[in-house]
Amino acid sequence: MKTVGIAAEYNPFHRGHACQLSACRRMLGEDAVFAAVMSGDFVQRGEAAMFSKFARAEAACRAGIDLVVELPLPWSLASAEGFASGAVSLMQALQADAVSFGAETDNPEELEELAELFCRPDFHEQVCERMKQHLSGRPSGTGGGAAREKAARPAAAQLHPGGGIPEGHPAERPTAASARCPARGERTR
Repeated sequence: MKTVGIAAEYNPFHRGHACQLSACRRMLGEDAVFAAVMSGDFVQRGEAAMFSKFARAEAACRAGIDLVVELPLPWSLASAEGFASGAVSLMQALQADAVSFGAETDNPEELEELAELFCRPDFHEQVCERMKQHLSGRPSGTGGGAAREKAARPAAAQLHPGGGIPEGHPAERPTAASARCPARGERTR
């Protein structure tokens, strides 16, 4: 029996989330146990959740999640990295065997390449420099996520000549859940 950790907000729980669970069950077996680490009443960027944490947890459990653990507020309100770091730490404490997550691509090699890129010290320095420029009011500077995206563009273009990260990413790009939902045969996000 495998335990699968899922970092989620379920704001709200939708068909794409149900498809993720279904795909994990097919891969890992019907006896897989799912533990969702979910934000509470506030989600990333400090927005109030559409529904209470109790209603969202109940929806997740009704859909097949076996355990919902609340991600403490400081990690829920953090950047994507902070949210993920807090969630993965809780999954480790729960002794999860696997982690399932949504992504903006269904290409695992691309995810691995980008993860390696984001872990490089020179990449971190580029992001910090762009944020310093932003704080000093220079027009070339940007804050948080935009600084990371601008620093990633040249490196991504080197990884995928002629490709890279398209303008408007992720909205202009197919999502990882672009796989067909087996239950309905339709594309989901």
